Amino acid sequence: MFKFIAFDVDGVLLTFKSSWAEVHKAFGSVDSIEDMKAYFKGEITYEEWCERDLRRWSEALGREPTEEDIANVFKDIDSKVHPYAGEAVSLSKRRGLGVGLVSAGLSVTTRIVAEKLGIYLWKANPIAKPCRAGVEPKNKLSALIDMVNKLGISLEETIYVGDSIIDLPALWGSGCGIGVGSEELKNLVPVWIKDLSDFPQALLKCLNHFAPAEADPYYEQYKYNDPYGDDFPWIRFLNLD
Repeated sequence: MFKFIAFDVDGVLLTFKSSWAEVHKAFGSVDSIEDMKAYFKGEITYEEWCERDLRRWSEALGREPTEEDIANVFKDIDSKVHPYAGEAVSLSKRRGLGVGLVSAGLSVTTRIVAEKLGIYLWKANPIAKPCRAGVEPKNKLSALIDMVNKLGISLEETIYVGDSIIDLPALWGSGCGIGVGSEELKNLVPVWIKDLSDFPQALLKCLNHFAPAEADPYYEQYKYNDPYGDDFPWIRFLNLD
């Protein structure tokens, strides 16, 4: 029986794909694909990647950005909440599930979404120097494990909803993973929907005798090994050339 559901935020409950990218766009700085590749190859740490982004923001602004600067980027965030986000959360609660958020995006956006949707359990990334990860992009399953352990429940009793390749470990490691939007995920997850407008059907599929059909062998291998971080074969799924 499922007891808990965790949603990714950027690209699932919010219509933009990355809160980090939104800040780059607002400040006029450039998001580095090479840094992303270096991180997933294990050449730099999350902290180094984060601090490089902070440095780009500072160079674009001519000074270090304040928390207020970053918050101002998202002052119209209400217009970026997916129109079916509230319904998805409400339906999950009506079905008896606890609800949490696990985001590798910024804590400022995750907190706003949590407050708007009445969610009290969430993890995301604060912006401060020195950088400290709340949810590492490579370690979203680890963050989910920490969350459910504190609740005294298992991964098998948890549904996870995510929209990108970096969600794969959590999508596979949970009792039922719901992929959203990304065509890359369509053939990698047992339950896939175009967007949250189709969430009720996906949730029912998870709740009603869910069993993955023709699962990818990686799914079976990693579902039971709780993979995260550098142990996951990122190079198989991400273009890191």
